[in-house]
Amino acid sequence: MSKALLRRFFRPRDAILARLDSLDARLQRMENRMAQLDTHIVALTTDVTAIVGTVDSAIALINGISDRVAAAVAEAIAAGATVEQLEAIDRLGISLRDKSEDLATAVAANTPPNGG
Repeated sequence: MSKALLRRFFRPRDAILARLDSLDARLQRMENRMAQLDTHIVALTTDVTAIVGTVDSAIALINGISDRVAAAVAEAIAAGATVEQLEAIDRLGISLRDKSEDLATAVAANTPPNGG
């Protein structure tokens, strides 16, 4: 085989191999980035789940306080207190309930359909 023919054969092959090496390196970098993204997505999902659980607990706590206020007002009225005397406390219970509903609505509006 002549040198010209060998050069013609091996140059393209070397160029193809170099290009394949370059593509392989790029693919490896992309896989590394995807692995990093996967790690961040898992951490974010964990954080969101914890926050939603905390919000659910806050809603339950607020509702519990509101229910206790309503029960205390009803008990006080039954014991002879007037509605006027307990109006401020009753408004507080209603305000707590409203805020709980606002919080629940905000969480529902920002929660994906599949639950997070």
